[in-house]
Amino acid sequence: MSTYKAWIIDDDVDMCKAVGLMLVVVGVQARSFRSGVEAGRALLSDPPPDVIFLDLNMPKVDGAEFLRFVRSRYSNQQLPVVMLSVESAETAVYTLLSAGANAFLVKPLDVDELRKVLEGVLPGFAGQNFDDIV
Repeated sequence: MSTYKAWIIDDDVDMCKAVGLMLVVVGVQARSFRSGVEAGRALLSDPPPDVIFLDLNMPKVDGAEFLRFVRSRYSNQQLPVVMLSVESAETAVYTLLSAGANAFLVKPLDVDELRKVLEGVLPGFAGQNFDDIV
């Protein structure tokens, strides 16, 4: 079984830690970035992850702008992007999905929802069940 790698891009350190912990629990390696600028540099120089978890509302480069940057280089299948936000307005969700997001999760996240999204965007993903670990 291959190990999947995820990037978390969120200006909230606590959210990066929380999402990172949930990813590790379901068997995914996590790397965090505090800004779209930092993640953009890494995307240009490092091998891309298997999936990106991207906060919508960030200073300087917001999630929608970073999503456009990713989609200018990778298709939805090559690099899935899961948007994260405290907002759940249908128009925002529709706009982001139309712009190339693969999925949308509302904060705070639930580990079961996270696993279901991963199963949907990563072919062959069968993560660990949280109940099996605790």
